[in-house]
Amino acid sequence: KSSSQKTKYNSSLKQATAFVEQNFYNNISVEDIAAACNIHRNYLGKIFKENLNTTPQRFLISYRMKKAVDLLEGTKLSIKEIANAVYPTMSIFVLTLC
Repeated sequence: KSSSQKTKYNSSLKQATAFVEQNFYNNISVEDIAAACNIHRNYLGKIFKENLNTTPQRFLISYRMKKAVDLLEGTKLSIKEIANAVYPTMSIFVLTLC
């Protein structure tokens, strides 16, 4: 890869991960992440696979689960409160765990 291509990869990856970190509690999709970076979802998938060895969807799920664990360990919030803090609905949180 050329250095300009690597720079674009790094820039897009940073934008994508920042978008997830700032919006994980909303009902966001891979399309939303790609749109925030002004790139196609397939290109986003390629960047994640090549740099993080995961998909954007798995990254989002992992990030949400990490936040849930942080809240479980660091607060006295109920499971329902934690679910609502990291997912747009309780049902999505439960489905993710199954």
